[in-house]
Amino acid sequence: MSAALENDDDTAAFWSDLNKVRREERHDRAAQDIDLLKRYGVVYSSNDGDVHLMIDDKVRGRVDFWPTTGRWQCLAGKRKGTGISKLLDYLGIEHEPIAPFLAPQPAA
Repeated sequence: MSAALENDDDTAAFWSDLNKVRREERHDRAAQDIDLLKRYGVVYSSNDGDVHLMIDDKVRGRVDFWPTTGRWQCLAGKRKGTGISKLLDYLGIEHEPIAPFLAPQPAA
């Protein structure tokens, strides 16, 4: 096997591993955000396994939230944002400071 081919195999393995880690982080972040919504009593519905959440707010109308990316959008007011903390602020929900998502570090 040539050195170039081995290098290509290493590169492919690196990107495959990186994509797997990123998928796991998105899944963990989504679960954390959904738990926060539940903790603060935000009622939502979902038709696709919690990939896209629809929050019906009496004052602001419907707010769509995608926990895997952290993006949200209010359909009535055309407001958009990112992050669960900013979403809770927009909904007028007082909350404790929320630290950015930190992926668990592997044990040494």
